[in-house]
Amino acid sequence: MKKNLFFILVLLLLGVSLPSCDKSKTTEGEKATETTATGDSTTKTGGITKLVVLNDNHDFGKIKVGDIKTFTYLLKNEGSEPFVFESSPKPNCDCVSTDYHPKGPIPAGATDSVVVKYTAKPTKLGTQKKVVRIIGNTEPQATLLHLSAEVSK
Repeated sequence: MKKNLFFILVLLLLGVSLPSCDKSKTTEGEKATETTATGDSTTKTGGITKLVVLNDNHDFGKIKVGDIKTFTYLLKNEGSEPFVFESSPKPNCDCVSTDYHPKGPIPAGATDSVVVKYTAKPTKLGTQKKVVRIIGNTEPQATLLHLSAEVSK
C-alpha cells in the first residue's frame, strides 16, 4: 500500500511540474532566449516586425559575359521588434552570391546592408532577372531583393 501511495504521489508531482517546464512559449511582445547546438544564444522575438529595403530593385544595365558586378542593398527595420534573420540571404541562382552572414538581430529603427555579387555567365545571355530572399520575422516572411542585367558575349 505504501508503494502505491508513493507511486501516485510521484505521478502527481510530475504532472504538476512538467507543464511548467515549457519555457519556449512567450506572451505577445515578450522576448525569449534560446541556446543553439553550438552554445551560442540567439534572441527570438515575440512579434512580427517590418523590414523595408530602401533600394529593392537594381539594374546593372548592359554587361558582358565574365563581368562581376556588386550592389549594396540597404535594409531598415521599421517595426517595433528586432528583425531576426532565419538564415543568411538566399539567391535563386548560382550566378548570384552574398557574403552576408547575420551578425545578430537588426534593432527596431536601425539599418543594415547586404552586398550582392552577380557574375555574368555564358549560359545565361539576354535579360536576366534574379532574386535574393531574406527570411525572418516579417509578414510575409520573405523580403525580396531584385536585380537585373542585360548580358551579352
